[in-house]
Amino acid sequence: MTARTTAWSLVDDSVDSGGHAQTLFALGNGFLGARGAVEEDLTSTGQVFANGFYETWPIVYPEDAYGLARTGQTIQAVPDPTHVALIVDGHPFDPATATLREHRRWLDLRAGTLRRHATWVLPGGLVVEIESTRVVSTTRPECLAMEYAVTTSADAQVEMTHWILVPGRAAGHAGLDPRRSTALADATRVTTDEGDWARHRLVMRTRSSGIGVACSVRRTLRGGVQDRLDPVRTDAGVGVTTSVRLAAGTPLTLRVSAAYATDGPLLTDTQAPTTDLALVGSADRVLDDWSAVDWDDLLADQADALAQWWSTTDVEVGGDEVDQGAIRWNLFQTFQAVAHNLGHGIPAKGVSGSGYDGHAFWDTEAMVMPILTYTHPRMARSALSYRHRLLPRARERAAELHHAGALFPWRSIDGREASAFFEAGTAQYHIDADIAYAINRYLRSTLDLAYLTAEGAEILVETARMWASLGFFDSRGGFHIHGVTGPDEYSAMVDDNLFTNVMAAANFDAAAFWLEWLRGQDRTAWAEARRRFRLDDAEIASWRAASAAMTIPYDEALGVHGQDAHFLEHEVWDFAGTPREMYPLLLHFHPLTIYRHQVLKQADVVLALINRPDLFTPDQMRADFDYYDPLTTGDSTLSASTQAIMAATVGHLDLAEHYFRSSLRIDLDDAHGNTSDGVHVAAVASVWTTLVMGFGGFRDYGGYSLDPRLPEGWTRLAFHLRLLGALVLVEIAEHGVGLTVCEGDAVDMTVYGTPVRVEGQCFIPRP
Repeated sequence: MTARTTAWSLVDDSVDSGGHAQTLFALGNGFLGARGAVEEDLTSTGQVFANGFYETWPIVYPEDAYGLARTGQTIQAVPDPTHVALIVDGHPFDPATATLREHRRWLDLRAGTLRRHATWVLPGGLVVEIESTRVVSTTRPECLAMEYAVTTSADAQVEMTHWILVPGRAAGHAGLDPRRSTALADATRVTTDEGDWARHRLVMRTRSSGIGVACSVRRTLRGGVQDRLDPVRTDAGVGVTTSVRLAAGTPLTLRVSAAYATDGPLLTDTQAPTTDLALVGSADRVLDDWSAVDWDDLLADQADALAQWWSTTDVEVGGDEVDQGAIRWNLFQTFQAVAHNLGHGIPAKGVSGSGYDGHAFWDTEAMVMPILTYTHPRMARSALSYRHRLLPRARERAAELHHAGALFPWRSIDGREASAFFEAGTAQYHIDADIAYAINRYLRSTLDLAYLTAEGAEILVETARMWASLGFFDSRGGFHIHGVTGPDEYSAMVDDNLFTNVMAAANFDAAAFWLEWLRGQDRTAWAEARRRFRLDDAEIASWRAASAAMTIPYDEALGVHGQDAHFLEHEVWDFAGTPREMYPLLLHFHPLTIYRHQVLKQADVVLALINRPDLFTPDQMRADFDYYDPLTTGDSTLSASTQAIMAATVGHLDLAEHYFRSSLRIDLDDAHGNTSDGVHVAAVASVWTTLVMGFGGFRDYGGYSLDPRLPEGWTRLAFHLRLLGALVLVEIAEHGVGLTVCEGDAVDMTVYGTPVRVEGQCFIPRP
């Protein structure tokens, strides 16, 4: 890839249409995503995804056991209307082989569009200019549109075929790598195919789950006298051709608008898929409404939506060596994954590809929620509501494993556990605490009583009950949680994983606190909660007691916290003897070999230090970071941002900047070799968190605080925070912090360790 960033765009002058480029130039809005293959690439199927369109399949175990996951779920591509075959004076246009004077495409991060310009020179000297613009709407999340224009330097015969490509017979990839999607043959079928040149409708259904998606497409063409041919159907899809005698300098412009309708989030076994007729009707209504919008107005609406995002989410960094465009590309990709999920989760790859089967993990709550909570809380609440819709199946899963309350799935689309490798799947019980932590963070920053009573309290109660039933008090009064896996998947099925324990304690505390807060805010709602959840004061007191007695492993001799009860007793991994090509370790070593050593896939204790700063002293944080950082392979894309935040916190600013730059380029440079399967949503979202919590020193546990530390050469760091209804601009420079309340009331914060009430504008000098 030769793509480069500018301040507000990603630009590429090559004709690369491979998987990495398709991901980097993808467009999306959380529900609908279109990958960035060039329009003439008719071999790239599986380019458009709709969140929640997935196939199910039985997980088969050669050696079975009770309680293992039974149903696999894999996202499937939907009809793709973004492709054109172009022939000029009998010469087919193939960007890979054509004589090109220029070929440029650019992802406009403010406009929310993918644009392209090509200058093609035919053997006889005829010059053909090709311009295209693609947009996946933010104002109408079910819609995408494309404009494709051709202009010739002399009169020419132009034949243009617009294709709606149907995904191939097999989706996904077989093999060892669990990061890729599962290969499913004949997962989908076309059940409706009707239309003419101007309008076409396709319905696809998955064979097992029966989920349907309708695609309604409208075409318009301007320029020249047109000879339109009837649709042609092949195994690849449906094509319609126009032949035009085009006058020199007169553009031939094709505009394509498409709307999609799916069965919606099928999160219960009693929901029935919608009929083809109803799906088509839904797609038609959306398309008719949206297509009435003028093209220029459509682009203006898109730009306005992006302007709202950037108004609170942009992070400005001053310094000659800082790639501001790369920062914004990551923040833009976050927007594309979260803007509109329409009742679905936020998959680990968003809607930019099929990686991880389209599953949602703990990434959403742990890595994506901070940016949403503190810049666009309404998006945060929408993401949390997906978990509430999963609650019935989470209760079923807890009961299946003989726990009280609810146990959320480690990886899933529809709420059923889809991880067949339970040691690093179901055993990651911390998913419950991660969700509770995100709810607690959201409530602390919004005091959203309506959300608490409608959804939040129920999840907090049910997750607290799960921990109470999973853990136990020993004979000396300590509370333990055994047989779990923490964030570091290179240690599995351990006792008293530190991250799990401190997060479970936070879960207990949050459930107790918000129920007590509810009692003080709304006695009627409190009484209703007691009735609904069958709560009494003794149960709430028991959560407080378990939290206070939670076991936190610590080794006095080493002076560091143990990742779990026995981690520090293991042999340290032979890093010097492990060649670079043997990473990631999970693809080259048996899990048992890895489990027996001190080696980390990703930060575990270090993430606990960030999430629970109330439990650790600065000296302990430094000692723990210095011990665990050399043991961390970074085999997970989630790790670099966490390590950067804590490195900055403990004063290792050069190392923090190194990790930040690594996290910034994970997808831009395909650092982990799987960006072709989609953007790493948690990694791109964590760029904001690294800047704000790492170098900005923002913390939100036990009150808001700022203790910034800028690397050498950084002259400025500016960002916004939404805190309790106020919008605060934070501007950090070498000599101190400027704070401006742009909206709302005053906010109490601690800056450089000193309590400050922020009203209007103020400047706090660096001590």
